[in-house]
Amino acid sequence: MHNFIKDAVKPINAICGIKQVKKALKSGAVKTLYIASDAEKRLIAPIVALSESLLIPVVWVSSMRTLGKMCGIDVGCAAAATVNA
Repeated sequence: MHNFIKDAVKPINAICGIKQVKKALKSGAVKTLYIASDAEKRLIAPIVALSESLLIPVVWVSSMRTLGKMCGIDVGCAAAATVNA
């Protein structure tokens, strides 16, 4: 499993959680959006739509648990993003 925070970018350049991701998308800071496939559709649909309208790539991850592990946290995560430094 790829740990995008520890392997690809510095931890400060990644965020976890729907609220933080939505805020970063609105500010134009997101480089790549990561979405858990098993997250509630009503919660992730708005940020996926916003990301697509901004032409930001969306990467679908198999589960919230897997995305949480990718973020280096011990709980599930519905959305995460790498952000501009």
